[in-house]
Amino acid sequence: MHPRCKIIAENGPIEIGENNIFEEMVVIINKSKDVMKIGNNNIFEVGSEVYSSKIGDNNTIEAKAFVSEGTSIGNGCVIGTAVKIPCGEQIADHTIVYGPTNSTKKYDFFKENHESLHLSHVEILMKTLPKFHKLRGSPTSAQK
Repeated sequence: MHPRCKIIAENGPIEIGENNIFEEMVVIINKSKDVMKIGNNNIFEVGSEVYSSKIGDNNTIEAKAFVSEGTSIGNGCVIGTAVKIPCGEQIADHTIVYGPTNSTKKYDFFKENHESLHLSHVEILMKTLPKFHKLRGSPTSAQK
C-alpha cells in the first residue's frame, strides 16, 4: 500500500484480502453501512477511486478509473483507464470494461497471466521499496 493511498471506512467496515496492491493516490471509501469486501490479488492503479460494495479476486482497476457506490465487480475483471462505472452496475467475471462509452469484452485467458504478473509486481515492490522509501518501524542499531 502506497503511503499516499487513502482507505476510509466512513460508515461501514472494509474487508481487504491478501496480496492487493494499492498504488499512489488510490482512494477506497465505504460510504455504505454494509461491509465493503475486496478480494485477493487485485491491483488498484494510480489515482483510481473505488466506492464499490464488492470486488472479487484477480482484478485490475486501471489508472484514474472510478467505480461508484453499489457496484459489484466479479473475478478477473479489468476496469480500464479513466473508465467511470455508474452506481449499481454488476460487472460479471472475466469482463474488460474500456473506453469512454464503457464498452465491454468477455475473456477467459486472463487469470494465469494476471497471477504471474501480479506475483512479479509484488516481488519488484518488495525489492524496490526498502531501497527508496524510509520505512517506519523500530530504529536500526545505527539510529540508536
